[in-house]
Amino acid sequence: MNFQVHLKDLVVNVMDGSGSDKTHEELGLKYNIHEENLEWTNSDRNFIYHGRAISRIYKKLGKVYRFSANDSNIFDAIAINNYKWVDHYLMKNYKRIKIKQQLR
Repeated sequence: MNFQVHLKDLVVNVMDGSGSDKTHEELGLKYNIHEENLEWTNSDRNFIYHGRAISRIYKKLGKVYRFSANDSNIFDAIAINNYKWVDHYLMKNYKRIKIKQQLR
């Protein structure tokens, strides 16, 4: 067996979306870089799936959660437009983030 790791494919994901300039501005988040909000993932999951999912969840539900880019359950449910399930799953398994619009 060959367990070759491609370190060039690994990136650090900021799980609440505050690591992306676009997402953090869209949601009104402050940069939130600390060890409990970071995880290793691959670049596709981070840039293609996770950032888009945070934006889509916010647009559909008006909420932001800190969730893992490695949790494919969320992306599968979004792909079939099952936001009721996404909302329940995120409430049960992840932490909701307060954003500026909710603090007013």
